[in-house]
Order: sequence, then structure tokens, then C-alpha cells
Amino acid sequence: MFAPGKMPPDVLAKLSKEIARIINLPDMSEKLSVQGAIPVGNTPAEFSAFVKREMDTWGKVAQQVGLKPD
Repeated sequence: MFAPGKMPPDVLAKLSKEIARIINLPDMSEKLSVQGAIPVGNTPAEFSAFVKREMDTWGKVAQQVGLKPD
């Protein structure tokens, strides 16, 4: 999940905690898995680091193959 960049840290922490709790419920975890999602429920800092790594990795691939935004 993404949230606005200037969301107050206490609100972000509460939202993150609730999302993690919900996606770890057995029925929700199963529904997400069936749809091909990988339920993780990590912290905002962990998610931010993951997104940065993905952008670094796939940004390089996009440049190598010459992808351009429309």
C-alpha cells in the first residue's frame, strides 16, 4: 500500500499496523495468495527500502531496453 509522503508518522504507524494485522488473517492471506499477491505486512521503512531497490533494479532494465515514458 502507498500513502501520501507527508502523512503524520503516528497515523502511518497505526495504518501500517492495521494493514499488517489484516493481511495476516488466514482468510485474507489466502485470498491474496490465490490472486498471486505475496502478503508481507512489513514496516513502512522496510517497504520504502523494498520500493527503492525495485526502482533501482527495474529502472536500469528500462534504460537498457530503451523504455521511455509516454
